[in-house]
Amino acid sequence: FKVTEGCSGVQFLTVALATAALYAFLERLPRRSALMLLALSAVVAELANWIRIVAIIEIGHVTHMQSPIVEHHDVLSWGIFAAAMVPFLWLARRHAPAAAPAAAVAAEPTPASNRSLLAAVSAATALLALGPLAALALQMRAAHEPVPTLSLPAVAGWQGPVPAAGPWHPRFPGAAASELASYRASDAVIDAFVAFYSVQVPRGKLLGDRSSLAGPGGWAEHPQPRPATVPAVNETVLVNRAGQGRLVWFWYEVRGERETSVTRVKWKMMALLAGAAPRYGVVALSTDCETTCEAARSRLASIYARGLSALTAGTAAK
Repeated sequence: FKVTEGCSGVQFLTVALATAALYAFLERLPRRSALMLLALSAVVAELANWIRIVAIIEIGHVTHMQSPIVEHHDVLSWGIFAAAMVPFLWLARRHAPAAAPAAAVAAEPTPASNRSLLAAVSAATALLALGPLAALALQMRAAHEPVPTLSLPAVAGWQGPVPAAGPWHPRFPGAAASELASYRASDAVIDAFVAFYSVQVPRGKLLGDRSSLAGPGGWAEHPQPRPATVPAVNETVLVNRAGQGRLVWFWYEVRGERETSVTRVKWKMMALLAGAAPRYGVVALSTDCETTCEAARSRLASIYARGLSALTAGTAAK
């Protein structure tokens, strides 16, 4: 199992906090009680997320990874969260009268207070709408951006690129363009993969939980330190159930700039909301490991130095 960033439970925490805030507002709870309710909702969301992860891992273990819940667990996840919110709402309701004494109940609203409340709600609604509207505008703009024609270069001393026929198939759903090809020299085979994104959707993101350098095939990912001789790439080792290994070098691109840090990629992607058209992608090189991955590392270093260091996902704006 790999617990990805998408399994952090942020969505459950967000919904729980919003529910608690709405309840506190409707019940006109005092500030202290409202803050306690928000804290309790955060604890409940985290507990529900831990239960969810443990349940999915246990289901995968008992069924030998054959249960469809292992790959598609959205319904189970939200079901566990909804079940956890039932006792939370019961507790909130039970303690609401004590938290809001009769003396604190507001008097009958006047027409002036109604107008003020309507103005505040309208302003808040308008502000909340800015995010979705900005995202929609960005998507419409990206739809008119040219999608690059991805082409892998020839490399001296290597045959190819030719369509890849090996077991490695990275998965990056929603990519506007992608390419996977192989290079051969004697018995050595190196696969190269590029994917370009001009827009992201909920189920198709460059850094989403459905995107994976391992892809299908039962590969488990084991991140490694960056190679000392090539610090501009990230390194990871993939191992399948049969114990076979693959070495992968990869990096990201944001508008033509190479990045190896996921955090910096996310910050740059957020900065694109300021107006620049989104253009980002991933580049990866992979080859089989033998007993160890030292020979594989040498092969990747060789083809990287001969020309694949310039391999790009075409993210630079024309």
